[in-house]
Amino acid sequence: MSDAREQLVDTVEQLNPHLMYALRDLNEEQRYYYQGTNNNIAYTAWHIMRGLDRTTNTIMQGKPEIWEAKGYRQKLNMSDKQRTAGLSHDEVGQIKVEPWPEFLKYSDEVLEALHHYVKNVSDQDIEGVLKGSRVDSEHPNGDFSKARVLRGRLTHASMHSGEIYALRGALGLKGSPV
Repeated sequence: MSDAREQLVDTVEQLNPHLMYALRDLNEEQRYYYQGTNNNIAYTAWHIMRGLDRTTNTIMQGKPEIWEAKGYRQKLNMSDKQRTAGLSHDEVGQIKVEPWPEFLKYSDEVLEALHHYVKNVSDQDIEGVLKGSRVDSEHPNGDFSKARVLRGRLTHASMHSGEIYALRGALGLKGSPV
């Protein structure tokens, strides 16, 4: 296993349980809490999972997203036109990610698929270049290796995970188990 892939595996194995820990015990009021200009926990978690799903399945492997393939859009009563980014604070406030246990099931499946992918992808495939790909808002359109694109997505997920833990702290809830 290449060092780059080993680092991806390690990052995923650290991120996944911490992210799910932050989400499992929230009641409805806590899920939709926000402070200042940040987004609520439920939307932020949904945004993270949809991005990881699209990246892992569609971008990296050319497969349908779990979101559509397993009917989670319908199970969570979301529109097929529902965007996951570029929304105003008011638009975000209108999005309900319910029923929460169904969302947690979706999240578990996305994170399991991500873990399976990074553990099993060949070094040659992960080093392959994706034309016109996005790493982050600073690198929105370029030719990057799959590993670089995935690192960007994991960094994005980690940053949002920190937001979720900050909101948990503002709610007086237990922070990261680390």
